[in-house]
Order: sequence, then C-alpha cells, then structure tokens
Amino acid sequence: VVAGGVALAASGSSSGSGGDDDIISEVANVSGYWNGTWTESGGSSSGRISLSLNQPKDVSQVNGTASITGSGCDLNGTVSGSVAQDKVVTLTIDSGDTQATFTASFGDPMRGTLAFTAGACRGDSTIADISKKGNATGGADVSW
Repeated sequence: VVAGGVALAASGSSSGSGGDDDIISEVANVSGYWNGTWTESGGSSSGRISLSLNQPKDVSQVNGTASITGSGCDLNGTVSGSVAQDKVVTLTIDSGDTQATFTASFGDPMRGTLAFTAGACRGDSTIADISKKGNATGGADVSW
C-alpha cells in the first residue's frame, strides 16, 4: 500500500479482529548521498566516510559505492545490504581484499558501527556518524 509517498506493508489475521496480529510497517529508504566521519573508540584516529546508495522503491535491498579514508584501512568499494523491518540498516562494503560492515538504525543522521571484516584491518571497528546530502534524485555542493 502506498500512502502519501510512504510505502506500507500490511499483514494480519483474516479474522479482522485487529490487535497484535495486524502489523503495519514502512519500508525505510536510504537512497541518496551520505557523508560523515568515523572515530576510533579511543579517539586516537578519525576519518571520513561517504556513501552513494540506491534502493528501489518498496524494496529492502540496497546497493551503491563507498569511500572510507583517514587511516591505513582506506577503502573504496561497492556496497550491498538491506534495511530490515525494524529499520536496522546493514551494509557490506567490499573492495576485493578489504571488507567492512556498517550497521545503524535508520535516521538522518545515522550513527552506527563500522567494522572491518576482511583484509589487513580485520577486527578493527569504529563509530561512524553519517548525514544525508541532497535527496534520492541526486545532490550537489554548489558555491560561487
């Protein structure tokens, strides 16, 4: 069901009794450009994270590209992932030998855990804060 531009999925019992069996949830959409920072848990190092995400309307699957800079774990790669019904965003960033995951609750901004799962920095994790720039149809920084 689409209401006011927000996709809703409804399920429930056929008895129409209402109550806990009737569930309505919206599909959170993370499409767009996201930029922010990551900070190591001890605060000893930090850097930038940029994501360009695509998510078809009414679908939980996400893809795109990512750039993580500022340490020996710099990563430029592809993104795949999903947004769960509880609005938890789980993204895998892959550049071949190096992989990382970003997990956060949907919102703007999003704060979550960035964890390296493969490569030289495997086992390292940080906190990342990202905010959306522009909108789902694109965005740009303009100055003159």
